[in-house]
Amino acid sequence: MKRNKSFIIFLLGFVLSGCTIHSYNKGLTAEAEPIANREYEVIDTAEGSSSSFRLLWLFPVTTPADYNAAIRQAVNQEGGDNLIDVQYWYERQHWIIGTVDILYVKGKVIRYLE
Repeated sequence: MKRNKSFIIFLLGFVLSGCTIHSYNKGLTAEAEPIANREYEVIDTAEGSSSSFRLLWLFPVTTPADYNAAIRQAVNQEGGDNLIDVQYWYERQHWIIGTVDILYVKGKVIRYLE
């Protein structure tokens, strides 16, 4: 019985410590979508993300991380119309059971004035 507990503790420690994280800075763009020829106001800075998971590093379980979904999340967070001064980067987490890819975006949310 004691041997089984030791094995379970070892296995649990092995699984939980099996993560490595890598971040990749990808770039900076002026705006997420072309800016309409109208005046706008800057509301606030917001961040959005989108992720995907591959089981055993090969088999996609979810849809790929989507840049547009991350942009929409950031814009909707502040109730705006577009995102300017956009920074984006990837984070990849390697786990024993697979890989998680996360795409982050951050920028200034704007709202067009009438």
